[in-house]
Amino acid sequence: MNDTQVPSLLTVIHQEASNAKVLVLTSQCEVRHEVALVRAGASGVLDMCCQPDEFLGAVDLMRRGRAALSTAAVRALSVANSCEVLTSRQQEIFDLLNDGVRPREIAERLVISPNTVKTHMLRMRRRLGDEGALPSLNGHR
Repeated sequence: MNDTQVPSLLTVIHQEASNAKVLVLTSQCEVRHEVALVRAGASGVLDMCCQPDEFLGAVDLMRRGRAALSTAAVRALSVANSCEVLTSRQQEIFDLLNDGVRPREIAERLVISPNTVKTHMLRMRRRLGDEGALPSLNGHR
């Protein structure tokens, strides 16, 4: 099964057993992919090349009723669920920053000027309030 089929499978699992806990091992480790899996119903997401102790730690977290997610995914989910929603362009830039893409490269990918990326980042900081909660934006000026 490839990673794109997992969200559909998660829907089926939750229809059959709504309290099921599902840990997804994936080859796609981007934050946006992890967030999509959680929104589809995954209780945890790990890189399929993870170490045995990481796997066991994730299973233990889920057994105790907690999600097994990366810090970046938790941050992205909290931003997405916040009262002040980012524009689609800001969300796109936020996702790229969380994936480790530098602002200059974001400008190249999105075919916009580096100053436009900086303006979006400034507006994102204003909308999201607490800059300290967004380490992926800090230092990217």
